[in-house]
Order: sequence, then C-alpha cells, then structure tokens
Amino acid sequence: MQNLVIAVFRIKPGKIKEATSLLMKILPETRGYEGCISLQLFLDDKTNTYTLVEDWKSLAHYNKYVEWRMETGVFNMFDPLIEGGAEAIDIQQHGKSVASY
Repeated sequence: MQNLVIAVFRIKPGKIKEATSLLMKILPETRGYEGCISLQLFLDDKTNTYTLVEDWKSLAHYNKYVEWRMETGVFNMFDPLIEGGAEAIDIQQHGKSVASY
C-alpha cells in the first residue's frame, strides 16, 4: 500500500439495503478516479458498520477526490443513511507506507 485511507461508518437501522445500493453504485467511480490504486469494503452485519480501506498514489490524490465527491453531492446522499450523518464518518489518513512484510 502506498497511502492508506480508512473510512468507518455505521448505517442507521433499516437503511442497510439503501446504503449498500448507493455504495455499489459509487465505488466503481471511486476506483476509477485518478490516483486510486485499490479499495475494499467490509461490513460488520452485527453492528451495520462499514469499513472502507483505500490505497491512493498520494494523499493529494485522495483530497482531490474528496473535493470532487463533495461537489457531486455524494456526502449529502449518505447523510440520512449514516448514524450521525456524513460528518460522523471516521476517516483516517495514514500517509506513505514505510515497511511491508
């Protein structure tokens, strides 16, 4: 991995199907965005919590992607689906990998 970004968010009860559908629609666009190397989506169905693990060429690429997503209104679409709204998404940017074994 080059630049790791992890996003964790809990879906409101009764909204998992709608959230999953939206994610399946937008994630191929994310993967196709300039600088996205890979992404994986995990679901803990006991807590309705998604974890999105992304690898980016640089955090600058990721930040440009986030700006684009904000312009397209995707965060607004997720707002009613996520507990605490889109602002509650826990996004961790870990920067360049320094070792891999």
